[in-house]
Amino acid sequence: MSQFIANSFQVPNAVVDELMAKMSANALRCYLLITRKTTGWGKSSDKISASQFMDYLGIKDKRTIYTALTELANLGLINTIKNNGGITEYSLVLELSEPVTKNAGTKNVTSSKKCTEPVTKNVPTTSNKKCHSTKDNIKNNITKKRNTVFDPISVKPQNVSLDVWCNWIDYRNSLGKKLQPQSWIKQSQMLEEQENPEAMINRSIMNGWQGLFPLKNALTTGSPVSDTSWINDLNGEMF
Repeated sequence: MSQFIANSFQVPNAVVDELMAKMSANALRCYLLITRKTTGWGKSSDKISASQFMDYLGIKDKRTIYTALTELANLGLINTIKNNGGITEYSLVLELSEPVTKNAGTKNVTSSKKCTEPVTKNVPTTSNKKCHSTKDNIKNNITKKRNTVFDPISVKPQNVSLDVWCNWIDYRNSLGKKLQPQSWIKQSQMLEEQENPEAMINRSIMNGWQGLFPLKNALTTGSPVSDTSWINDLNGEMF
């Protein structure tokens, strides 16, 4: 029987055996779509818009998509490349290494697992070299890849709704000026100290401002308040 079935795409066993129980149904659906769009088409990555996820999966709210994708990134299953307001590019985290050679060293080396290094003739069977399957590699990536992709949704202020926070993220991305993770964190911390953080966000979007400014002493019309001492610890980087 062929190892690959025509008109199909493959999913690593580790995703089903080890990780499926740890992810939500929507995260699994997003993972399957990314798999189909990338390795399913013989590609290493693909640009997939939020509207495509919604159309393929029948999901009506883009916030559900963002939450599921953040979950996959935190599990170390996908990599994302954000393109300054453009369509985000996705790829799977797969580390396939060289298989054990049939004629290596001893007669009993017949494992089908893939190893980080082939066994050589001078390496005894009691070698300390470890053999890792694809499942092991993906499990290791959970810790290795967890912090490689930063998503602003992960630092949403507790006193701001997901809808308003997503609107602010989309607005900031549309400006084409990417914020560093430290800026998002500081911004979130500042908003949690405000009495009406959502009004601050909506006011900045409505006025076309790049930053967020406290409502205290703010003018009803005109420029933001001049007191911005709360951002001095950002080493000069504006929100």
